[in-house]
Amino acid sequence: MPGINKQEDLTTRLYKFEQRLKTFHSWPFGRDCACTAEKMAEAGFYVLNPKREPDLVKCFFCLKELDGWEEADDPWKEHESHSQECSFIKLGKEESEMTLGEILQLLVDRTLLISKRQYEAARQQFTEGYENVKELLNKI
Repeated sequence: MPGINKQEDLTTRLYKFEQRLKTFHSWPFGRDCACTAEKMAEAGFYVLNPKREPDLVKCFFCLKELDGWEEADDPWKEHESHSQECSFIKLGKEESEMTLGEILQLLVDRTLLISKRQYEAARQQFTEGYENVKELLNKI
């Protein structure tokens, strides 16, 4: 699609469970574990870099990264305990159970979350620059 970069395309594809599940091809935990690839993908996660960090995952929605997974870890509970801003987890539904209205609300919530993070990063950068200039002026 014209005007869409690779990152935007990746993010859009990762809204789908099947696309997230495909990233778990080297997932270190098997079917007898609580954190199977399927359960991880259902909880919104995808694997970032399976060759370098095989258990480092990221939520497609809130962008929270988690690693250090253990066989008994419940992906939904771990996600919820580490990310209070994730509307996907708060909704508590698998993709197949969501209504169109819920999906659209998730898109709105994600846009707001990303905007908030961009604002906070810009604010911090401005504050640091302001403090540097203030320090330089005080030396004059």
